[in-house]
Amino acid sequence: MDKIISEMRVNALHRVILPIVICLLISPLFFMIGLDSYKRIESSNREFSEFEEDELHNSIVHLDANFVLDCFAEYGSAVPYTREISETDKCYYIVYCRNGKYIAVEIDAEEADSLDEICEATWDYLMGYTDNLEKSYTVEGTVSNMTTTIKRYYIEWFEEMGFSDKEIEECALPYVVRNGWNRNTELACAYIGWGIFLILAVSILILLMKAVTQHKVKKDFARLGTLADTEITEDYANACVVNNRVRIGRIFTYDCSGLAARVYLNDEIIWVYRTEAGRSNKVHLWDIHGKGHAIKGDMQECSQAINFYEDRFPYIVIGFSTNLRQLFHRDRQNFLTLRYNDGKQNENSHDGLMEVSQDRSDDSIHSDNP
Repeated sequence: MDKIISEMRVNALHRVILPIVICLLISPLFFMIGLDSYKRIESSNREFSEFEEDELHNSIVHLDANFVLDCFAEYGSAVPYTREISETDKCYYIVYCRNGKYIAVEIDAEEADSLDEICEATWDYLMGYTDNLEKSYTVEGTVSNMTTTIKRYYIEWFEEMGFSDKEIEECALPYVVRNGWNRNTELACAYIGWGIFLILAVSILILLMKAVTQHKVKKDFARLGTLADTEITEDYANACVVNNRVRIGRIFTYDCSGLAARVYLNDEIIWVYRTEAGRSNKVHLWDIHGKGHAIKGDMQECSQAINFYEDRFPYIVIGFSTNLRQLFHRDRQNFLTLRYNDGKQNENSHDGLMEVSQDRSDDSIHSDNP
């Protein structure tokens, strides 16, 4: 029996390789999404001056904009199906951030008046009309790379103001702070990313556990009686091979189509029929306890299985009808009188398991599909 279970384990592992590989490939992506959102939330608690320059990208920063040089670009959305541009949506400003360095800030057009006022105050200060900068605007958002167009306008502004290439490289940070962010959204991204990662990790463990342990088939063998390993091995070796997943023996039906293989005692099966839906074919097995099982295969394989049950187990009702379904589920004792009870009276005992000896009769209840 150990050899049978080992074969089932190998077959199951072959089937789980692809889903496990897929999970292993995509799970780090979701972990990084969660980690990235978490880092952004953590960075939101730091002041702009606390960041090193190489830490800025994709961080959430606070910046008090009280020294604004100019609005160097404005953007509007295109009107659908036309070449016209709607009212301005976003405005881009050059803001002093620290240590002689400047950074671009993107804000909604509705907030532009506030920065325009600070910009005027900044030039009044530079021209000596005022002694201090009193107005300020708090920018809080994500530090991102500039688009090609925005970066071109950004560099052109400094060039027009007389900055050399070296001075631009030293003082103009190549980032834009996109004002506005939602802490709850970042938290949701972190939880969702890590949640999906955890689900995928658990799924990998479950797939491996099912494939390796084969606990269901062990429970089936234990529940269905005590048989010598040689009997089970002989039954498995001599079974009718429906396909590489299903075998029908004299004692058991072996179903290895799932990750956890199952065995069904043929002595308990009382009703078998085939269903077809498109290319999907199944053989349904119903046992004396009212439990249903299904084994999969193509049309030829399912027909082979039906014929084997019909030839070897005369006490099994073959075929489907509405009357049979109603009788099975509503009055199973009467269902047993169709064939099962009479068939059992004529069979010979074999180590506590039954082997049918009578010929098939009563073809009137046979039909192909529901």
